[in-house]
Amino acid sequence: MLDYLIKNATVVDGTGAAGYTASVGVKGDKIAAIITEGELPEAKTVIDAAGHVLTPGFIDVHSHADVSLPCYPDGDNNIMQGITTFVGGNCGIAVAPAHSDAFNRSYMLNDLKLDGYVTIQWKTFREWLDYVRSFPIGVNYVPLAGHDALRGAVMGMDHNRASTPEELDQICAMLEESLDAGAFGMSYSSDPGVPGHCADLTELRRLFKLLEDRNSFVTAHTRHHQNQWPSDDGRNYYGVYVGEPGEVLCGRYHGLMEFMELFKETPKLTACYAHLTNAFLAPMPHSQAMEDAMIDETLRTFVDEPIAEGYKVYFNVLTHQNSLSGIRKVVYDLASSLTYDRELKAFKSPEVLVEKLKERDFREKLKTYIKSGKYKMGMLSPATDPYWSDCFEFFTAKDKSLLNKTLLQVTEERTTGLRAEMVYNNCLEVLFDLVVEDPELEWALIKDKREYMGTNRLMRSSRCMPMTDSPSFPEKSDKWLNCLGYGNPPLSYTTMVRYLVDVCREGGVMSLEEAIRRMTSQAADMLEIGDRGRIAEGMQADLVLMDWENLNYVVDFNDPSKQPTGIRNVWVNGTLAMNEGVLTHDLNGRVLTRN
Repeated sequence: MLDYLIKNATVVDGTGAAGYTASVGVKGDKIAAIITEGELPEAKTVIDAAGHVLTPGFIDVHSHADVSLPCYPDGDNNIMQGITTFVGGNCGIAVAPAHSDAFNRSYMLNDLKLDGYVTIQWKTFREWLDYVRSFPIGVNYVPLAGHDALRGAVMGMDHNRASTPEELDQICAMLEESLDAGAFGMSYSSDPGVPGHCADLTELRRLFKLLEDRNSFVTAHTRHHQNQWPSDDGRNYYGVYVGEPGEVLCGRYHGLMEFMELFKETPKLTACYAHLTNAFLAPMPHSQAMEDAMIDETLRTFVDEPIAEGYKVYFNVLTHQNSLSGIRKVVYDLASSLTYDRELKAFKSPEVLVEKLKERDFREKLKTYIKSGKYKMGMLSPATDPYWSDCFEFFTAKDKSLLNKTLLQVTEERTTGLRAEMVYNNCLEVLFDLVVEDPELEWALIKDKREYMGTNRLMRSSRCMPMTDSPSFPEKSDKWLNCLGYGNPPLSYTTMVRYLVDVCREGGVMSLEEAIRRMTSQAADMLEIGDRGRIAEGMQADLVLMDWENLNYVVDFNDPSKQPTGIRNVWVNGTLAMNEGVLTHDLNGRVLTRN
């Protein structure tokens, strides 16, 4: 007898083939039967799926849910949007190996916001995986080795330099240990301010060669992925780097080119660009036609030509145009970068900063610093994006007239002048006034300019896959819940549904069958996961039943955990993780290993 019989569903099997009507049987953790005609077998539970779509469980190829597994092992936000498997350890970020106590405290407990949630009781990658296996998890976990953690385990806090030959030997040995333990490959990031930024080409070439020898996988959050600014005094932190000033204009292009040149030297590797975006830094604002042309050239150079030459190349895109943003107090964002200025760091306390903003001399000093390039406003640098004020929208304010308006819109209402005056001067004066008037004022980044004009164009490529870039979060959470250094963003609960609605159903970029293929069989093929990503007899019973016409989502920064509609049932390894839109908290996820 079957455990479940899902009757009369429209089966979209993950291969890209046209959907068809069938009944699907589940027994244990496997798909046991696919019946298109004839008598149906008996089952303990029969679900009438007429008019609904049955697909393989979604695979999130770029997630950070591994880091938050010790905090939120249920993976509620993943299941709520149909994710049954996530790939963790991306962007070089991982919590193993963990051999350096100083690095563990600074990076894992402090930077990744795990302090108070977990005691690091592992050292090797295998011990980390064994730790995760010691408690139930809601979603399958595909582990990657993270380059930052590998460097930190060997070099400790002295990682802002190239490794020595002896240290590189140890880094390689730890990567080997991680692969032996079951890691599917390695991720790295060369963005300024992270441990991987100072890894030289000798180190990267050696690691790539090791991965190629293991017939493995590499994914890169490439060098200068965002608009960066060079430091003039040797400081190196996220958004400010030590290097050639020309990289402000060419860094993103050079970063993608560097990754492409490296994987072409190791042609047996499977390579995936993380956050592929427009390779060219162009001034904002610019037209959609200009953006389209630059996206087309990016795809031609970094994806289409390598594929034509025989390289196994993929990429992922954050289809949630609000990016990683969650609610932030404006005064916190104003104060966050003051830590890096010798004089202004004395005023980084929000209470002190609000008082100082009442002084004209201080305002002028702060404006000079903001325009210096050493300052970041959330994800943006005002020095490289003069129109940053058009990216932040107010969501909580005493003055209700501010709500759902950007800073630039409020500036245009409150002041007069030419456009250049608005973006370079008036917006800062208005912002300072608003914070003094309302120290509790809150906003969120609503435009990620790496992708928001190019998402649909990028998604036209058959090698593109959606991703959440998100930690794991509980079913109900407030806007201040923090992990990985940022608050709780709506994308954590809605990204995959937003992809299906905005890109597929409403945007018409691709068919439903193709949209499902990208997040199921293609993801599984890229990672060489043979038993998931398709609806076929004998495959693991990771399944999603959804009401396609009523599939939808709400983005609410003040209530980020609002559940998408239309995801009806979710099975993880044959166990119902969501039943008729309600999470069961019956946890049957597994740690998947390459070997």
